[in-house]
Amino acid sequence: MNETPNYVLRFYEGNMEPKHESVAKDIVKIIFYVWVVILVIGSVISGSFLFWEMSLMAKCSLFAVIGFLLKTRGYERRKSPCELWFYNEYLVLFRPRVYYSKRNIRQEYYKYFYKNIKKCEYRTRVKKINLYGVYEGILYKYKKDGTLTAKPSYHRTVDSICRFYTVFEPNIDFVKEIEAHSPIKIEFSES
Repeated sequence: MNETPNYVLRFYEGNMEPKHESVAKDIVKIIFYVWVVILVIGSVISGSFLFWEMSLMAKCSLFAVIGFLLKTRGYERRKSPCELWFYNEYLVLFRPRVYYSKRNIRQEYYKYFYKNIKKCEYRTRVKKINLYGVYEGILYKYKKDGTLTAKPSYHRTVDSICRFYTVFEPNIDFVKEIEAHSPIKIEFSES
């Protein structure tokens, strides 16, 4: 990516991230999984369902842990920096830092030659742009110290879909921007 882009559109996309992540939740999960494994193995060895043998306090604790894990699960859409780089022959979707989980933080490049884009669709209800076609994907993982790995964790050319959500940028007309700076024509979908 040594070439200078003709135009750069910087924005915040809506990226899905885990709602609640904490060391306490990780510990509770591990304890719960160990508890369930012991319960299952013990039930198989003894030939009876050990849950019924547990004290009322142990059963209540188990249900409290299940309730806690259910309450703290799920994802929510959060702002994540993103850029579209427009060149003469191709487009790059660049995400400098995408947070998927504590252990999965990446920098992402998706390079689409205009001639390889089969369709670009704007889904108006969910405010999402889908690019369909052949792209070169290059992903780098962030290490625990906050630096990027020297070699990409993923570098492939695939025929697939790449998408980004525009929900946090109501003042940017993405259709106008993309069509003005590239030969791409966007189709609209109500879904």
